[in-house]
Amino acid sequence: MKALWGLPAVAVAAMMGGCTASQMSSEGVISLPYASCAAATVEQSAIKWDQAETIDIEYVNDSFSNGLLEMTVGQPVVLRVTNASDELNWFRADNFFPTTAVNKVVYDGIGVATNCPDSVGIGPSKTAEFQLIPTQEEVYQFTEGSMNSPFMSELFVSSALGYIYVR
Repeated sequence: MKALWGLPAVAVAAMMGGCTASQMSSEGVISLPYASCAAATVEQSAIKWDQAETIDIEYVNDSFSNGLLEMTVGQPVVLRVTNASDELNWFRADNFFPTTAVNKVVYDGIGVATNCPDSVGIGPSKTAEFQLIPTQEEVYQFTEGSMNSPFMSELFVSSALGYIYVR
């Protein structure tokens, strides 16, 4: 009887392990599978993004160069995340992106059609850029990690952690 009970557990573990391996081995943007993100507005296309506030952070040696990012509700921001390590790393801001009007995501110089990013796998020496407008005052977390299942991200906490303070 014990052998029959163990088989489903092994199958679930293998299935979850396969999802994790495929996510961790590819770079690029993963979009949220639901449309609960803040909507982009027509006014966003008129913003001169090259004149917006720019925040640059790097991921190197298992940590971020800046652990506290400050933003203001309604003010355009270009957030650039560069992977300065020798391996693929993932940038996540789980509760921040769904509440933010994301105009555009650029990965490695190429625009990605999404206004609702979940995470970005950033290859060594590459950069992800987010053109965004925060819409809610709050303190959000950002991490390095690739688990995009809600319950899995709670189980596997990255050592790299930072905060986005929106006022």
